[in-house]
Amino acid sequence: MIQFLLAAPNSGSGKTTLACALLAALKNRGYAPCAFKCGPDYIDPMFHRAVLGVESHNLDLFFSSPETVRGLYASGAAGHGAAVCEGAMGFYDGLSGTSTTASAWQVADTLNLPVLLVVRPKGASLTLAAQIKGLQSFRTPSHLVGILLNDCKPGLYKMLAPMLEAETGLPVAGFLPPVPEAAIGSRHLGLYTAGEVADLQQKIALLAQAAEENIHWEKLLSLCEQPAPAAARIKQEHKKQCVKIAVARDEAFCFAYAETLEALTAAGAELVPFSPVRDPALPEGVGGLYLPGGYPELHAQALSENTSMRQSIRGAVAAGLPTVAECGGFLYLGQTLEDAEGGIWPMAGILPGQGVKVGRLVRFGYATLTARADSLLFRAGEQFPVHEFHHWDSTENGVLTNAVGASVKANKFYSTFREIAQGFFECLVGPIMGNRIVLLVPYRNSRESYEERVEVVTRTRNMVHKLESRIDSKFRCGIGRVKEMGSTMKESFKEAMIALRESTSHVIHIEDVPAAQKYDGEYPRDLERRYEKRVMDKDVAGALSCAEEFIRWMEKQPGVDLEDMRIKILELVMGVEKKAFFAGTVKYAISCRRNYIHEIQEYTDIEGMKKWFLGKTSEICSNMESAREKEAVSIIEKAKSYIRDNYKKDISLDEVSREVDISPYYFSKLFKQETGGNFIEYLTEVRLRNARELLKDSGLSIKEICAESGYSDPNYFSRIFKKYEGVTPSEFRERLR
Repeated sequence: MIQFLLAAPNSGSGKTTLACALLAALKNRGYAPCAFKCGPDYIDPMFHRAVLGVESHNLDLFFSSPETVRGLYASGAAGHGAAVCEGAMGFYDGLSGTSTTASAWQVADTLNLPVLLVVRPKGASLTLAAQIKGLQSFRTPSHLVGILLNDCKPGLYKMLAPMLEAETGLPVAGFLPPVPEAAIGSRHLGLYTAGEVADLQQKIALLAQAAEENIHWEKLLSLCEQPAPAAARIKQEHKKQCVKIAVARDEAFCFAYAETLEALTAAGAELVPFSPVRDPALPEGVGGLYLPGGYPELHAQALSENTSMRQSIRGAVAAGLPTVAECGGFLYLGQTLEDAEGGIWPMAGILPGQGVKVGRLVRFGYATLTARADSLLFRAGEQFPVHEFHHWDSTENGVLTNAVGASVKANKFYSTFREIAQGFFECLVGPIMGNRIVLLVPYRNSRESYEERVEVVTRTRNMVHKLESRIDSKFRCGIGRVKEMGSTMKESFKEAMIALRESTSHVIHIEDVPAAQKYDGEYPRDLERRYEKRVMDKDVAGALSCAEEFIRWMEKQPGVDLEDMRIKILELVMGVEKKAFFAGTVKYAISCRRNYIHEIQEYTDIEGMKKWFLGKTSEICSNMESAREKEAVSIIEKAKSYIRDNYKKDISLDEVSREVDISPYYFSKLFKQETGGNFIEYLTEVRLRNARELLKDSGLSIKEICAESGYSDPNYFSRIFKKYEGVTPSEFRERLR
C-alpha cells in the first residue's frame, strides 16, 4: 500500500495544492486513494473530498489519544490502495508553537508514516539544503524519505534536484510547476471552501496532469510503499436510530468533522441536514440541533432575512430543544452579527451579545476549557480540549447567559438573590424573566441629585460583588432614571436595558452612558443600515421595501408628527446620496438639497411624503446603476488593454485588478459579468491569438513562439493550444502549409 505524509518547513508552502494534485493523479492511476488531514482543519479536507468523492478524515493528537488516531487511520485507510495525509503548518509546529505535541511530525511518528517534504524554492537555493538538513536532524527519527519541489519551474528543478540530493541524501521525487489556472484564493480563515470554487474540477484536472508529467512516480511509489496499517479498527457499533438531530449544512455552516457526524450516527442518531440560509424552518420531528462553524459573517444578510428560520430555531431552543452550537453556530444564536462590510444583521436572538468583526486574528490555537456549570455536554468542573481560530468574536463569551439555561440556574439561587438584594435596597424583586431579574426601588424624589446617583451606583456595585461571592454566576446591572409610578415607569426599565446594551461595565447608570448612545431603544438602527446597504447595492426593490417599512415604523411612534417624518426622510435620502457620492457613483450638487426641502414641504400628508421618499430612493438607485454600468465598461476596457499590452509577461488577476484599482474579487466578478468569460479565458484567448499569427506568418520555432505568447513551458503551451484549437502548434503550422 502507498502511504505518506506531506509536510513542509512552514505554512504557505502549497501542501494542499500538492496533496490535491497527488490524490487526483493516484486516483487516475487506479490506486483508489483516501486522504487525511493533521490537526483541526475543516477547509483542506473539503478539497480532498472534491478530488476523491469520499470523506477525508482528521488526525489530531491533541483531541485524541495515539490509540484513537491509529484506529481512525486504519479505519479510514481500509480498502484503499493509497493513503495521503496532509500535514498542518510547519513540520514540527505543535501545541503553543513551542512543542511537537499534535504536530505533523508526531502524527508521522505515531503512525510510522514516511514523510515527503514539500519545499517551495523561492529566493533560496543552497540554503534550502541547510534548512532540510536541520529538519532531518531536529528529531530522531525524522521520518523524512524524500523531497517534492512545489511551484518550481523546470529549469530551476534541473539545477536544484541534484544539489539537494547530494547535500541532504534525500531523493527528490519530482516537482509541481506553477499552474496559475489552478490557483485557489484565500481569505481570513484560509482557502476559499471547495464549494465556492466554480471551476474546481477543471483546476483539479490541471493539477493532476501537472503531477502526472512532473512527479517521478517510480521513485515516489518505491519510497512510500509499506504494509497496510495493522492497528485495530475503532469499533463503532451502529445502534438502532433513536433520535433525529438537525444538522446545519450549507455555505454558512460548512465546518464539521466527519468523525463527529460518524460518531453521532454510530450512537443511534439520524442526522437531518438543513439550511439556515434557505429552508423556512427546522426539519420536523427533530430531538436535537447541531450548529457547526463556518462563514455566517459572509452570509449574514441571507441568514437575517430568513426570519421564519430564525423564529423556528428561537422557538425550538426556548422550548428546550437540546442544542450544540460552536464557532459560527454560536454567533448565529446571538443577537446580531456584523458582516464583512460592517453591516449589522439580526440573528436568532437566543444568546445575548453581538457578533463583531475584530479585524485581526484572535485566540488562535489549542486550549483546554473548564465547564463552569452543568450542561448538555459537560458537568461542572470537567475539562475538554478546543481549538480556536477567530477573526470574529462575540461581546458575550464564557458565561451561562442563554436565557433558557440561565433561567433554570436562576431558579436555584432566586431566594438567595432576593435576600442579598433586599439587604442593600428596600425593593421589590421581580420574577425571573429568562436571564433577567428586575428590581423596583421606590424613591421619594422625582429626580436624583448627582450625589444620590453616585450613592446608588456604589451600593449596586457592592451588591453585585456580594452576589458573585455567594452565587457562582456573573451579574450585570443597568440602572434607569427615577420615574413616576404608573405608565411611565416602564421607561426606566427601557433605560436600564439601554445602559446594559451600550456598556460593558458590570454596573452602569443611564446617565453615565455617552449622550450619542442614548438613542431610543426602539429606534430601528438595523433597518436604517439595511436601507443604506440596499441603496448602495443598487437593489431598488429591497431599498423601496426598507423605505416603506420606515414609513410604517414612524406612523406607529407616539408623538411623531409630519414635520418629524419630513426631517427623517430628508436625513435618510441625503445620507444615502452622500454615501453614493463618496463611493464615486453619483455627483454631489449642494443646490439639489434646497430643492429637496422645497419639494417635500409641498406634501402635507403621509402618502405624499411616502411617494416622494420612494421616488427619490428609486432615482438614486437608478443613477448609481447607470454610473456603475459606465464605470464597469471603462474598467473592463482598461483591463483588456492592459492584458493586450502585457500578455507576454507572467501577469495575474491580482496584477490586473491592481492596475484598474479594484479588489481582485470584484474585478473577477465584474469581468465575467461584462465579458461572459473569466480573466484566464481572456488572457489565454489573447495569447493564443498571438500564437496563431506567429505560427502563420513567422519563421520562429515553437519554443520561441511559446515565449512570445507569454508561456514559459513549451509542454504546457502545447497542451493549452491543443485544448483550444484541437491540434498541437506543430500540427496547426503544418495545416497552413
